[in-house]
Amino acid sequence: MAAIKDVARLAGVSASAVSKYFRTPDNMREQTREKIAAAVAELNFCPNQLARSLRNGRSGLVALTVPDIVNPYFSQYVRLMQQCCNDAGFVPLLIQVSEPKERQKAVQLLNSGLVDGVICSDGGEFVHMALESGLQIPLVQITPDASAPVSATIVIDLKQGMELLCSHLEAQGVKTVGLIGPIGDFSAEKKLSTVRSFCASHEMRLYDDMVVMASFDPLVSGYVSGYEACRQLLRQARALPDALICSSDIWMIGVLRCLTEQGIRVPDDILITGHDDTELAEMNNPSVTSVRIPLERLCPAAVKSLRSILDGGEAGTVTIPTGLTIRDSTQRNVHT
Repeated sequence: MAAIKDVARLAGVSASAVSKYFRTPDNMREQTREKIAAAVAELNFCPNQLARSLRNGRSGLVALTVPDIVNPYFSQYVRLMQQCCNDAGFVPLLIQVSEPKERQKAVQLLNSGLVDGVICSDGGEFVHMALESGLQIPLVQITPDASAPVSATIVIDLKQGMELLCSHLEAQGVKTVGLIGPIGDFSAEKKLSTVRSFCASHEMRLYDDMVVMASFDPLVSGYVSGYEACRQLLRQARALPDALICSSDIWMIGVLRCLTEQGIRVPDDILITGHDDTELAEMNNPSVTSVRIPLERLCPAAVKSLRSILDGGEAGTVTIPTGLTIRDSTQRNVHT
């Protein structure tokens, strides 16, 4: 089995440089980092986490809390976060915190001394619970709330993407728009408020009867929630809106199923959009326009913030911009 000295010899660097590579790779010259990475790959080297823990008093475990492991957005998020954690020398531990019992157990784990830090992708409820428990480990929060009470915060600029979406719909001639999403969810509420604000200063209209903020049951999938919310909108709306905004791609799939059952065609009869730009939006027929969250920027930023705190530094607020991927579902000249 290869040791650090073997990696150092092959890379032509010192053993301390290899150790630094696994602790703070961002603080190394790119050429040195590439040499060590190549040597690690060739020797299939894996650092001895137990030995490192005995030396520095850390376990190397990092908790990743998410509200929903079924949503494809969080599947993509976890895959990338795992890679970023591995690159930083962390071992990620995934925890779902959608229900009260799950949140309570998660807080107990965070206070057990078994994990070095936690990265929370959470609107705030679990974070508040963790902070109120007297949490002693570093916490990095990923949230659309710029006023979050955590010093190390990765803010997702949802407003930017939603404004791009509204501008795109207006350019397509949309006069009335509807919106579907979960009630009580900070992200969904932020999306709704952005659409309301846009419509207030433009010619596009968002009527109250074209908005359905449905209760979210963690035991019911987003597909079913979207389907039921769309049924409610079709019952209550004065008319079919020109476009329907879904707060997530997983809800969008349920909405499309409902519209199809009613013989409503996309994009001929109504334009549809999603959010998160997952494979669900790309692979659907028609493909669906969706607001994009750049996870390839978000995940490294979160891990870097946590690493900085653990190494005695500081980590403030990092804002992650959002964009828009335009596809067939918002272009009326497309026929499927």
